[in-house]
Amino acid sequence: MRLQFFILLSILGLVSTSAAEYRVFQLVIENTTTKKKREFLSTLDPFQYTTYYPVLSSESISYTDTWMCWGDTSYNKDYCPKPNRNPAAVKTPPASETQETDTL
Repeated sequence: MRLQFFILLSILGLVSTSAAEYRVFQLVIENTTTKKKREFLSTLDPFQYTTYYPVLSSESISYTDTWMCWGDTSYNKDYCPKPNRNPAAVKTPPASETQETDTL
């Protein structure tokens, strides 16, 4: 009885500590005859997208950007925002943190 209770608590502990992640793709569908473009976000890459949604033979699909998000997309939640990839926005650590000191 105690062993079953311990196993149940262990399983519940593993379930509660799990995390999810997903990838967002910025897709572009371009019609080669009309030269019209559609841009949108999806969790499907271009190959997966064409298996779920119809794409005309005169259209080409590609992605222009992608990024990873934490969490899930259940209940039609919004995708996470695109991260800032500007190198100037990344903070560099102070020189004292980047230098290693040898003490012998």
